[in-house]
Amino acid sequence: MEPPRHGTARSAPGSAVPHRQLQRLPPPAQIDPVSGMVINLADLKEYMQQAIMEPLDHKNLDKDVPYFAEVVSTTENVAVFIWENLKRLLPAGMLYKVKVYETDQNIVVYKGEETISER
Repeated sequence: MEPPRHGTARSAPGSAVPHRQLQRLPPPAQIDPVSGMVINLADLKEYMQQAIMEPLDHKNLDKDVPYFAEVVSTTENVAVFIWENLKRLLPAGMLYKVKVYETDQNIVVYKGEETISER
């Protein structure tokens, strides 16, 4: 697989996940006594589809995503974009952090107010 080019989210052959991947881990949360869940996984899957996959998957970020017309498409800004989109969809207080892997060695963690680069 060729290395990613600036501004383009890519998938490995046979993969349904864009090159820049997301991990979302909630803080300790209340388990709903009726459902037994913190969040319904089908709902979470739909939120992630709307917030991440539809706007970003297989897109040239600089050309195809209006947000990046005026914002540089760095990994840090992709994390902010994902955060903002998920925050609009998820129940209040549910989003804890967004973790975006550009490579195995270049990882950005965004918690809404701060960006932390992990190496």
